[in-house]
Amino acid sequence: MKRHLLAALGCAAMIAGTAGATEATIDTGGDEADQATITRAFGLIGQKQAAQALDLVAPLLTRFDAQIVQAETQGMVFCGPNMMEAIIYATLPGTQKKNGVVLGPQVCDALYAKSYALIELGRRPEALAALQRLTALAPMHGQYFIELGYAYRINGQNDKAEEAYRSALEHADFAEDDKTKKHTRAAARRGIGYMLIEKGDLNGAEKAYRQSLKDDPDSPVARNELDFIAQQRKTAK
Repeated sequence: MKRHLLAALGCAAMIAGTAGATEATIDTGGDEADQATITRAFGLIGQKQAAQALDLVAPLLTRFDAQIVQAETQGMVFCGPNMMEAIIYATLPGTQKKNGVVLGPQVCDALYAKSYALIELGRRPEALAALQRLTALAPMHGQYFIELGYAYRINGQNDKAEEAYRSALEHADFAEDDKTKKHTRAAARRGIGYMLIEKGDLNGAEKAYRQSLKDDPDSPVARNELDFIAQQRKTAK
């Protein structure tokens, strides 16, 4: 993964230093008022007021949707939840000889808040659609794929859930700091473990949960699932 990251950053340097037929622009600006609205929305979700949170971000999403549609006329479109990912996404259009736009983090955050609120409201298909869109706009953000895996799971699409969790693990090293990397790897492996239990693969699930403990040794979820696996083996004898 580190080799991939270095290659992407090297590609960014080449794009920046080469006058070619394609270019990718990065919107590094952020509207403080928009970010404050999104922060309030997450606060409302935490207070079990998901419907109010959804109403709060709706005007932002309407505006962001228009920006995305406009950006799509220029080429490929991404949103960068952090600067490192934004730089990497800016390299991708050039690999396909296309132009591109990387929108600011508020676009990602607002869509994330929407998906979270929809899950809290039990609107599962809508939440899944929002997360599918979000991971298309930020295709290397592990946390979004963890949420996508959960959304697939609660929508009864287990194979796609496992695939999403594996994508989260694959992209964990693109996180902005070591703490987030560890959190993403651990959560992704717990998701994989859960799906492997559903498939009856107790050996694979045990391996996934034990690997998750390397990054999150105090996880009660992993410990409980390992106890469940042990109990299932006893019952099977």
